[in-house]
Amino acid sequence: MYDASWPAPALVLLLACALIHVPAWASHLIVIANDGKEPHRDGSYRVLPSPQPDSVVILDASTFPPRVVAEIPDVPNSNSGPPQSLCLTPDESLVLVSAPNHIDPSDPKKLMADDYVSIVDLEASPPRVIDTVMVGKRPLGIACSPTGRVALVADWADATVSVLTIDHKHVTRTDAVKVGHPEGKTGLTGVAISPDGQWALATKRFEDSVALLHIEGTQVTSIANATCLKSAAAHGPAILLSAPIPVRWPCPRMAAGRPSRISASIRGIPTA
Repeated sequence: MYDASWPAPALVLLLACALIHVPAWASHLIVIANDGKEPHRDGSYRVLPSPQPDSVVILDASTFPPRVVAEIPDVPNSNSGPPQSLCLTPDESLVLVSAPNHIDPSDPKKLMADDYVSIVDLEASPPRVIDTVMVGKRPLGIACSPTGRVALVADWADATVSVLTIDHKHVTRTDAVKVGHPEGKTGLTGVAISPDGQWALATKRFEDSVALLHIEGTQVTSIANATCLKSAAAHGPAILLSAPIPVRWPCPRMAAGRPSRISASIRGIPTA
């Protein structure tokens, strides 16, 4: 099923850690979540008449073009919201995938909210889901800390940031940090963690703001909001945080004079 060749970096690591199983495609992975039930077409989301199971695909990017090395079926996810519905731990041993919704059994044209994260073990043969962790209602964006000890989940409906602690293959929800108003009034969507693992931002789409959180070990605290972010590009509001302090900028304006909405997604926090 897989290419038996071993890239040099993986071979060196294998020789150095002879008792530890390391896949040949480790250290250069691309992970993709596929929503088989509700694609975005012609500017809107619509449940398919014949939906396919959601899945996760693992690509080896050590060669070009990248090659598929694993496909894990039946891993619920969604493209309804930001694209960061999964995160890869720094050691590339686990993938965490948020499950915000599923098809309503009583009405196949509608979706119902979910409230968990799937834990995918990439070191299993073949890779597979080994656990699910309950989080807030309708989790969307998720981010893994560069320390490998913590993951944060943006819980859309609860307006909380779920704190997941990671201990090898064991993932536990240890806290839920309130950052807005529940029932989707805040529109908590994306979350990103700074490169040093000490700070995080979570987008509050319907409040034109982001929540600023401080991370100390596995403890996460809501510090403040940064409101009305200044647009740095034609694509809409952007975030540039150079210091861990609350910041305020004038709201960008759309053609009609209305303040533009904060972007639903945060891909990462720049270092400068």
